[in-house]
Amino acid sequence: MKKSLIQTWLSREKRCPIQRAFAYLESTLSVLSAYQLKISRNADMSSSFLLPTWEKFTSALAVNLLEGMPIDVAVIPFLLNFLQPEWKDNERPDNFEALNFFTKRNIVIFPDDVEGTSLAALELYRNGAISQNVFNNLVEKVVSNTTSDSGVIHTYLPPQGSEGRLNRICSVVCCNSMRLIYFAGQRSRALKTEQFLMDTLDSKAYVDFIGFYSGPDTFLYFLSKAVVYNCEAKAIFLPKISSHILDRIKGSKKSTPLASAYRILAAEALGLLGIPSFASNLESDVRCIRETQLSDGSWPNEVMLHGNRINTFLGSEVGTTLYAARALQVTSTMWPSHN
Repeated sequence: MKKSLIQTWLSREKRCPIQRAFAYLESTLSVLSAYQLKISRNADMSSSFLLPTWEKFTSALAVNLLEGMPIDVAVIPFLLNFLQPEWKDNERPDNFEALNFFTKRNIVIFPDDVEGTSLAALELYRNGAISQNVFNNLVEKVVSNTTSDSGVIHTYLPPQGSEGRLNRICSVVCCNSMRLIYFAGQRSRALKTEQFLMDTLDSKAYVDFIGFYSGPDTFLYFLSKAVVYNCEAKAIFLPKISSHILDRIKGSKKSTPLASAYRILAAEALGLLGIPSFASNLESDVRCIRETQLSDGSWPNEVMLHGNRINTFLGSEVGTTLYAARALQVTSTMWPSHN
C-alpha cells in the first residue's frame, strides 16, 4: 500500500538533517534542469532564473562532493556522462578540444577555460571515464596556459584566451587549475602560479577580491582542496591556511551556510578536524548550517560566482546544499546534538 502524502511528509520530517539533505540531492541531481546554476542581478539571488545554456561546473563539483555520500549509484554516472567533452564526428580522439564552463550544445557564452577543463578532467579521470592519454593532453593544455609576463596560469584558453584578449587571472581559478596540476605531478612546471596563490594568501588579497568567485572562504576552500594533492605544497600552505580559517571564523559576525561549509570542508581536506583544539572553533559554523536548512532538506540559494564585468550573480539551492550536506556529514560525529 502506498503511503499517503501526510505519511510521506511525516516520514521525511523525522529524518535527521543529513538524511533530508541526501534525499534532496538524490532527487535533484538526476534531473539536468533541477540542479543547474541560476543567474540574478541581485546579490541575494532574488528574481533568479536558469541560465540560457547548460553549465558543467555544478556537475564537476557534485561528483567530487558526493564521494562517500549514500546517494543512488546511478547519479554519479549520469553526472560523468554530462561532463564528457563535445566529441567531434562522434569520435573520441586522444587530442580533443578543451572543456568549457558551459556545454556547446546551445550557445557559447565564454571561451574554453582552464577551470572547466581542470575540474572535469580530474573527476573524469579519477572515475575511469577518460584514458591516460586524454588526461595528459588536458593537463598539458592547463599547465602551459600562462601569461608571458607573470608566468601565472590565466583563465581562458586559446584562441579566444590568447595574449591581449581575455587574459585574466583569478585566484580561485588558479586553485582549481593547481588541483589538477598537483594531482598530475606537474608542480615544478607551475611554481609561479603557486607563488601567486601564496602571495594572495599572505597579503589577504582574497578578502576583497577573488575574481569570478564570491566570498573569501571560497578561496581558502579551493586552495585547501588543491594542496592536498602534493605533500610539499601542503606542508608549505597548511599552517597559513589553518591560521586564515581561524581568522575568518573569529572575524565573521554573521556567517552563511555556504561560507560555514567552505571553512569546515577546507579544514576537513587538510586533516584539521582530527585536531580537537582546532575543530572546536567550527561548532558555530555547524550550528549555522543546521539552523538554516529548509523543510525540503535543501539550503537557500547563495551566490557562488560573480560576473564582475556584467554585474551578475550565479548560484543555486543545489550548489549550497552540496557543500552544506557534506559539511554536516564530515562533522556528524563531533557534535551529534546538531544532527
